[in-house]
Amino acid sequence: LVAKVKASNENEDGTTNKTNQPVTVTITANRELQPLEGWTLSELKNVLTRLESDIQIDLQVTIKDLDNNELTLTYSVTNVDTKPPYIKNSASAIKATKLTSGNIRVTIQADMSKIINSDWTNKSSGLFTKEYTVEELANGVEEYISMKDSQTALMDFALNEWILKTNRTIEQFIKEIEQVTIEDVQKRAKEIHLNTIYFLQ
Repeated sequence: LVAKVKASNENEDGTTNKTNQPVTVTITANRELQPLEGWTLSELKNVLTRLESDIQIDLQVTIKDLDNNELTLTYSVTNVDTKPPYIKNSASAIKATKLTSGNIRVTIQADMSKIINSDWTNKSSGLFTKEYTVEELANGVEEYISMKDSQTALMDFALNEWILKTNRTIEQFIKEIEQVTIEDVQKRAKEIHLNTIYFLQ
């Protein structure tokens, strides 16, 4: 049994093209194959395909032909990002029990470090604000927020998940960070032991 595996955004020289669409992983064999869970078998039964929407590093898949001969293949999916930026927003005075005739400050919190829109004020890391008058908000306001993404950061996240043998999504990772309390930080800080290294000239 001989087979090869390739991602749809992979070039002949081994490089990959950046994409925000799911990547098709294709296994092509020289014999008819048995069905494999999670994969689609072609009519000729020698090709298996599956869609991958996230970065995957060194995944292994074992295929079998009709004579039960086995072959284990390893593949990776890189340079793919199908998730939009993560954004939360809040309005400072939009509450049923509080009326105001002043400006309304809207704050968004994003997981990306740099926002493209120049008319939003960067208060601190990940927090951006913009003020509206009551008149502007009277008929509703639509804002389109464009944000720069980081492919390198997503690759680092995927590599970290592979090393730790975990399978968290970006959303789960962000939620875990948001649940960290001051007490958690203080507890960890007490467990840190600093070593001082002196360099003599």
